[in-house]
Amino acid sequence: MPAKNRTTKTEKKWPEHDIMLLNLMTVRLDDIKRLNSVKYFEDNRRYFKLLLEAAGNIRVSKITKFKIYQVLSIFSRDLLKRGKTNHRANGMLRAFKSLFNWGIKFFDLNIENPTVGIKFFPVEIKLKHIPPTEEI
Repeated sequence: MPAKNRTTKTEKKWPEHDIMLLNLMTVRLDDIKRLNSVKYFEDNRRYFKLLLEAAGNIRVSKITKFKIYQVLSIFSRDLLKRGKTNHRANGMLRAFKSLFNWGIKFFDLNIENPTVGIKFFPVEIKLKHIPPTEEI
């Protein structure tokens, strides 16, 4: 007779530890403020605020890859409209990846990082003109 309460490897376990998005962001920002530069802290705070406005203060386990991609796409479109490159959109993606990886480790969350599989946005590299020695 098979055991009744046995879980298979393909089944996803519900998060034993789950916290609200705002709580995760607050603790992460405290950690960043203590360990990193002021600019890095301010950038992360700005990125987290945009995600919080888009997703709301929901449980971290309810954040979807699609919601994160929506936030990134809107941010990228806005940058391109203003004549900027996607460097900041890629910075936002790095901040989100870091947020969820840190939360999984720090709070022992039993979730998959929702940023896994989201690719970085293309960035056009502008080459600087380096004059030959004859022009100098």
